[in-house]
Amino acid sequence: ELEDLIIDAIYLDILRGKLDQKEGQLEVEYTMGRDLEPGKLEMLLFALKDWASTTSAVLATLDEKIAAVANESAVAKVAAKEHEEIVQVILKDVAEKQKENKAGGGSATGNSSGTGSSSRKAGMTTSSTTGVDREMRMDVDEPTEPSKGKNRKAPQADVVKPQRKRNRF
Repeated sequence: ELEDLIIDAIYLDILRGKLDQKEGQLEVEYTMGRDLEPGKLEMLLFALKDWASTTSAVLATLDEKIAAVANESAVAKVAAKEHEEIVQVILKDVAEKQKENKAGGGSATGNSSGTGSSSRKAGMTTSSTTGVDREMRMDVDEPTEPSKGKNRKAPQADVVKPQRKRNRF
C-alpha cells in the first residue's frame, strides 16, 4: 500500500525520487512544499473571498429565478382553473340548449336562443353536400403520350428519324 501511495505521489509531481525495491528505500530528490510564502497568503484569501462572493451572487440569482418560476406556475394554474370553469359553463349551456331543442322538436319556435345552430346545420348538410360534391369533382385529362419519366428517352419505335442523304462515289 505504501508503494502505491509513493507511486501516486510521484505521478502527481508531489515528490521526485528513486524507489529502490531491492533495498525497500525511497531516495527523495524533491518534494512539493505545503507552506505559503507571506505574500501569497493575502492573494489566496482574496481569491477565496472573490470566489465566495461570486458563488453567493449566483445562488441569489438562482433563488430569484426559482421564485419567478414558482410564481409563473401558480399564475398558470389559476388561469387553467379559470379556463376549465369557463369551459364547464359553456358545456352546460350547450347541453341545456340541446335539451330545449329536443323538447321543442327542433322547430324554430323551440329555438328561442337566437342561434339556430341545429336547424342551420341540418340544412347545410342536405343542400351543401351536393354542392360540395359537384365542386370537388374535376375532369381528368388522359395523357396523350405515355409518361417517359425524368431523363428517359422515348422508345425507338415511337421516334421518327430523319433520313440522311448518302454521298455516292
